[in-house]
Amino acid sequence: MGKRSAIEATVGILSAFMRRRTWRQAELGRELDLEPRTLKRHLTELARRGIPLDREDEPPQVYWSMPKNWFPGGVLLEAEDAQLLIGLLCRVPASKPRNTLLRRVSSAIPGQTRPVAQLESVFHGLGDEAPFLSLVSESAIRPSAIHFRYYSAHRGALEWRHASVQRVLPGPPARMVAHCHRSSTLKWFRIDGILDARLDPAVTYQTISDVEVDAYLMNSLDGFAAEDTPVEHRFFVAEPDARWVTKNLIPPMKAESAAGGLRVTCRTTATLRLARFVLGLAPVARAETPELASLVHELATATLGHHWRAKPLHGAVTERSEMRDARRATAAQGARRKTRG
Repeated sequence: MGKRSAIEATVGILSAFMRRRTWRQAELGRELDLEPRTLKRHLTELARRGIPLDREDEPPQVYWSMPKNWFPGGVLLEAEDAQLLIGLLCRVPASKPRNTLLRRVSSAIPGQTRPVAQLESVFHGLGDEAPFLSLVSESAIRPSAIHFRYYSAHRGALEWRHASVQRVLPGPPARMVAHCHRSSTLKWFRIDGILDARLDPAVTYQTISDVEVDAYLMNSLDGFAAEDTPVEHRFFVAEPDARWVTKNLIPPMKAESAAGGLRVTCRTTATLRLARFVLGLAPVARAETPELASLVHELATATLGHHWRAKPLHGAVTERSEMRDARRATAAQGARRKTRG
């Protein structure tokens, strides 16, 4: 067998595994014209440096394998998988990183007939509603703490804070669940509420267990949560409205058939958000648990009070009475004129 440089041997080995993902060591040595000890040394060194080579001994043979989709410095996608990726990218809100990736993947597919410009316009309505979505996602992937300026509707304040992103939910609206470094608790943040942001590796990223994050998500409702113990609430919707209400429930609401309609249960800390949802279904929904019923009643009373202050009910009644009396007077006057005539 001839001698080869280390570079030639490395290139030959990688090229062989691009053609075929599993080789018998002896067969690969003959293919590359390398002595068994030299080939084994190169294979072992490549594996030590991070190349995904797996060795399997089946005496008297030794097999070396490489993952099907691995590619040096990247990922190897078949045309069918790349086409699927293009479809998924078209659903992502438009951004420079998305468009760059879309062009690269599209140009690599042989026979791709649809221009990239058309692909980018397939979901024209999806704009970049959350310009910091990519940065937030990067914060979770690295992971790295993020320093961001955020408008809190609850506090009515614009302020800087640090957080460790645990989950990213693209929405709409796009939200993230993050460990807030100021309060040391999990919190929801709307990403479109971020006005400025950067990764801050100087601040230690806080990892929260999946169990804790999953529980926080399950006890939340539509991006809202409170620092309370979750409580199970119920409300009832009568037929025929139950038919359309069941299609518009928000996770983790659960519905089950009941006599004359639909009973919905929801275990959550976001009781106020749930009460607003039930109030929005008025008059077809009825709260069945005391705390929920009380809060719905409170919200309804406040809403009616606001409208009455804007235009008192007795004033509206008086105005309608005056208009009715004026119409009657006009009609009587016309009748008198006809009689005189």
